[in-house]
Amino acid sequence: MKCSIIVPAYNEEDRIADCLDQLLSSLPKNYEIIVAADGCTDRTVEISKQFPVKIATYHRPLGKGGGIMNALRFAEGETIVLCDVDLSVSPSQIPFLVKELQNADLVITRRIAYGYPLHRRFLSRIFNMLFRFLFRIDVCDTQCGFKAVEKKNSRRSI
Repeated sequence: MKCSIIVPAYNEEDRIADCLDQLLSSLPKNYEIIVAADGCTDRTVEISKQFPVKIATYHRPLGKGGGIMNALRFAEGETIVLCDVDLSVSPSQIPFLVKELQNADLVITRRIAYGYPLHRRFLSRIFNMLFRFLFRIDVCDTQCGFKAVEKKNSRRSI
C-alpha cells in the first residue's frame, strides 16, 4: 500500500531541508512526499526541488487547508498523512499512525510538549479542553500536524 505524505509549507526555507532529510531517511520506499508550497515567496520551493519529492505549488496563498487540498490532487497513495514541517512528532511514528487506520477513519497524534514554554503548554491545554467540551470530541491535541486518513475519506475529513 502506497502512502502519500503531505507537508504543508508556507515560507519554510529555514526548516524544509531538515524536514525532508528526516522524512526521506526514516521512511520505507512505498511512501511519497508532497510539499504543499502554498504561495511561498521565499526559497521553500527551490530548496524542495533538491529532494526526490513532489511539489504542489499555487501562485497565491490558499491557507493551510487550501494548500493541503491542492496537494491532494498529486497524491497517488491510498493513505494520506499530514506532517507539519516542524516535525513535532518523529517521522518514525508515521508507519504506526498509518497502521491505526485499520481501527479508525481518521487518526490524529498527540504531541509531547518538551521544550515548549509553560505559557504555550497552558494555552494549548485550555484550547484543547474547550474544543473537546464544545464539540464533544475526544481528541487530546486537535492542532497536532500529524494526521492520517484513507484517501477515499480525505475530502470528508481533511
